[in-house]
Amino acid sequence: QAAYLEPDVIYADVVNQGLLRSDDGGMTWQTKPSLTTSPNGNNNWAGRLFIAISPTDANTIYACLQNGTWSSDFGKIFKSIDGGDSWENWTSGLTEYTKGFVVQPDENGQDIVYLFTNARDRKSKVFVRRADSQEWEDCSTGFPSGFHVNLALPFYRDSKLRVSGNGGIWQSPLLTSNYTPIINPWVEKANYNCISDSVYFEDHSIINHEDAYWRWEITPTPEYISDENIRNPVVVLGNEGSYDVTMYVTKEGQEYSK
Repeated sequence: QAAYLEPDVIYADVVNQGLLRSDDGGMTWQTKPSLTTSPNGNNNWAGRLFIAISPTDANTIYACLQNGTWSSDFGKIFKSIDGGDSWENWTSGLTEYTKGFVVQPDENGQDIVYLFTNARDRKSKVFVRRADSQEWEDCSTGFPSGFHVNLALPFYRDSKLRVSGNGGIWQSPLLTSNYTPIINPWVEKANYNCISDSVYFEDHSIINHEDAYWRWEITPTPEYISDENIRNPVVVLGNEGSYDVTMYVTKEGQEYSK
């Protein structure tokens, strides 16, 4: 999995090797201390972990076993704030067959972590925990009890949490829709012919789109821009050279930019 704001940072969990990290987009890799030697870890874990990265910090990661089989695997959850060099046991008493996480920012830019479990000899559940909390909160109301989860993802445009599995696709509101936006303008490819190519800009920010307003500023002025006040303008720069591009997003009266 690649980090949100630092896409060159990638984590991979490899069978018989454990956790690896790359800081250069996968060109080179470093082995990280194995979770199999962490408190209550298991030698069978290497290559079977679900890794989730904080959207605000590439060094903060969460790990759990996917589809635990033995009682020794129940509820094992770990957190690292130094890129996997050391680990804190974040289990806090859970005894569930863990599956995976979703991590969203809260109104202060801190992590909210959702944990999804699979049904085996017990009900499937969803738990939530804030970064500054000591306990997991059960938020399984309305969640299908026999669900074998495939994948859960945040849908920030509408502030929804979506999960798929053997019971279809389900959604629920995120714990808070008033989270701190994380601004991330994006362009289709790395290289363009400045004179003739159409440049397709896009916004991949973590932000609720309701009552959000966009504005793009390009210096020097390009030859053509479809609309500077939309989320995804098309631009023809018109001349070779260096251009400064800034995307502004206004949300609830506050302006964010990158």
